[in-house]
Amino acid sequence: MSAEIYTPTDDQTLAAADGALPALGTVLDEEALTALVQRSWPEARSARVQYVRYKPGTAVLAAVLIDDGAPHLALAHGVRAEAVPKLRKFQRAAAKHRQWFTMAEENHLALAGAAADRALPGLYRALRRPGVRTLRYKPARRWVGRKDDSPRAPLVKVFSHGQARITADATRSLARRGVPGPLLERADLNADTLTFTWQAGTPLDQVADPDLVGVGHLLAQLHAGRWAHARPVDVAAHPTHSATGLDDLASAHPDLGWAAATATELSRRLAPLLAVPAGTPMLASHGDFSADQVLCAASGELRLLDLDSARTAPAEVDLGSWLGETLARACRQEADPPEVVRRALDEARTLVHGYTEAGGVPVEPARLLAYAARSVLDRSAEPFRLRQAEWIDTARAHVRVAAHLTALAEERR
Repeated sequence: MSAEIYTPTDDQTLAAADGALPALGTVLDEEALTALVQRSWPEARSARVQYVRYKPGTAVLAAVLIDDGAPHLALAHGVRAEAVPKLRKFQRAAAKHRQWFTMAEENHLALAGAAADRALPGLYRALRRPGVRTLRYKPARRWVGRKDDSPRAPLVKVFSHGQARITADATRSLARRGVPGPLLERADLNADTLTFTWQAGTPLDQVADPDLVGVGHLLAQLHAGRWAHARPVDVAAHPTHSATGLDDLASAHPDLGWAAATATELSRRLAPLLAVPAGTPMLASHGDFSADQVLCAASGELRLLDLDSARTAPAEVDLGSWLGETLARACRQEADPPEVVRRALDEARTLVHGYTEAGGVPVEPARLLAYAARSVLDRSAEPFRLRQAEWIDTARAHVRVAAHLTALAEERR
């Protein structure tokens, strides 16, 4: 991979290209965002975006961490001029939950305590507990945290409307079948909030030599069942979907124009490879299977984590997700797509061996490679959303790796 090509100027270029959404420039500029917060919070030392969702010409949502000597979670919401009434609803939600609120009328951007997130009505209850610690927050989608740092403090998840029931049903279904997974303590479906027992251990993406045969065995256990919930069958995780998020960002840097166009072309080529023939076994799928979704306990036992994306799908969806996430992590460091893919495929063969050894269904190689390519593309905009400094370079690397995987899948078809 080339040396880092991202600079703050790229953020400025992206913001300048979206004249309908003047709030974007402030959200992407830490100094400007801090200055806005300080209008109503003079003690604030900094305001830093942790995760951003961006729809060109329409809206920007960002999870913001404010530091005044202690961390405070906030939500930033910017809209086009015609949508300012949405910010008034945001203001009313902040007042309802006694959250601080500030608004920049000049660029249609408002900030408030995260408990004012209208799409996560259960977040107010979760955040009002003393000592609560946020682990992950994707505005309007999901919040994950713990009540405190004590060993027995449970894990709490707040979802957007309806998602908690699906996750709870999947978790209970897994437990009834005896598959090691999340331990649900309590479900408050009125608040779309689930509470899980905290499980000590190390996610496999942090383990130097993970037991991939064991992971294959665990996945075969999962696939041996069926979900009890009535979620619609999702056989291909966007088989004809072309958007990767890169189109939204292409104006930030000339190289992203190439990456976005190439990603769209790859999506077109992948569509027939992702098609699922009649008679293909449809299985209880994790939906977001990856190394950080498997926990290794001190005893060596492997457990599934996070069934929030549970669906019904072919075996290659989960196996391709694992391979794609492995490659996405390598994209941050590696330059040569064939070599990156070769090493990841060596690991994947071990995983597939463990899977079939434990009774998993036969795996179709071309479809596995295609799902892996789709998985890499779907992750290509995440470095921007997570505000990683190298996000442009990383996005380009994602596309190069996906192109190599797509070519391999076409050869194997």
